[in-house]
Amino acid sequence: MKFYRSFLLLLMLFVISAGGMLFFLARYNQHDEVAYQKLISVDDTQVTKFESTKQLRSGLQKDIHFLKHEKHLQMRLKSDTAELTFDRSHGKYEIVEQMGNVICCLKDEDQEMEIAADQMDYDGRRMLLTGNVKADHHLGRLEADRAEIPAEINNKKLQYNTLNLDGTVKIDFSKGGSLSCSKAVLDHDLLSGKFYGDGSNEKVVYTDNLAGNNQEPIPLLFQSREMTILFAKADTKEGKSKTSISEMVGEGDVFINYNQDYTATTAKATYHPERGIETAEETVLVYKDTPYAHVLKCYGPVRVDLLKMETRIFSPIDANGFVHEDKQACFEDGKGKIYADRVLLKYQYNDDKLVPSKIVLVGNVRIFNRLTVTDLASATVLQYVLADRVEFTPLTKEMIFKSNSGKKVLFFDKVNDVRVSADSLKIIRDAATKKESIQGIGDVRFSFSDQEFERLQRKFSFGKSSPVTNAKPI
Repeated sequence: MKFYRSFLLLLMLFVISAGGMLFFLARYNQHDEVAYQKLISVDDTQVTKFESTKQLRSGLQKDIHFLKHEKHLQMRLKSDTAELTFDRSHGKYEIVEQMGNVICCLKDEDQEMEIAADQMDYDGRRMLLTGNVKADHHLGRLEADRAEIPAEINNKKLQYNTLNLDGTVKIDFSKGGSLSCSKAVLDHDLLSGKFYGDGSNEKVVYTDNLAGNNQEPIPLLFQSREMTILFAKADTKEGKSKTSISEMVGEGDVFINYNQDYTATTAKATYHPERGIETAEETVLVYKDTPYAHVLKCYGPVRVDLLKMETRIFSPIDANGFVHEDKQACFEDGKGKIYADRVLLKYQYNDDKLVPSKIVLVGNVRIFNRLTVTDLASATVLQYVLADRVEFTPLTKEMIFKSNSGKKVLFFDKVNDVRVSADSLKIIRDAATKKESIQGIGDVRFSFSDQEFERLQRKFSFGKSSPVTNAKPI
């Protein structure tokens, strides 16, 4: 009977660890250890009579009541069949209980958790559940092909802190969202989980529907080769304990899809449900605006605030505080390319569609414009713009170019030989004719000084492929 009690404590721990919220560490006390030693202590004369023995039972049900944090808890264990095996091998004795069609239910004052499996093996150091493992717990609904709880020794006592899941693993979180993977390691003591793909094509996949405009759900997909999730526990107004995701870190071939229109690929990304998404390494963002895609590539941190509906992009800075031009953020679409040190993207809903509402580019802004939309990256660049800050409103197609104190915005239309040097420039597209007009602001000149022209040549190198001079117009 003492052995059975230890076994039930272990099974209760499995349910608790699957819930991921209760910090109960099962240990063998001295009384249980003595009882267990009596059970397996057999003298040599008895051993010679048998190598193993079994006990078969059916319709097994066990109940246990215990105190935890001054609360009364009850656990009920049901099994269609059970087989208790005593085995002697190489001078060692082993007791294993194998149970089929197991259902375990844990109840306390305000909650209930249940776990089921086709079969369970227990050898005193490890519990292994196989076949259709399913659990209803505080995190939500858990499914796997196999589940294992290995024992850890701490201060000469056994503790069970880790739950390993294997096979086809799926978790439907109670607060929304679901996760699928090939392997998972949950640590209920640290409130964390490690999730893995199968090492080939399968990845860890997290999906959720976020609140959007007029509470219309916005689909989110987050996938990677490996994923680490930190959980947070909080008490509700009803006095119940709830667990939710506080941070999710994906590593290896990270792919994020937001609202089917915005995607991001990177090596590592962090998702905070209450804040947004962050990346620290090279990242490619894509906005699918049929029939053309807008691509933004960056080499520094990216911070997506889902609540404010804005994205901030930064370029890496060297030891002297400068951004190298080959590490600038690059925005590209069918009309050309734009380089900048920093980028701010704002979004808004337009006819129930989430679209960019404003784009702000800051720091050594360089624009290569093809004038006409094309898929050919090698198409001839016809316009060049150099500025310190650019503000673009996609809905009206208005662009404002600004320069820092003591500098000028430089605009060069190579086809029409239009040259503008000004404190600020504004380009406006007529909604009816679709034609653009340029408006100079402040000190405006329609020619370049030699220093300005040399600066343009240095930034764009257009003189190498197609010779251009700074000849003054007649």
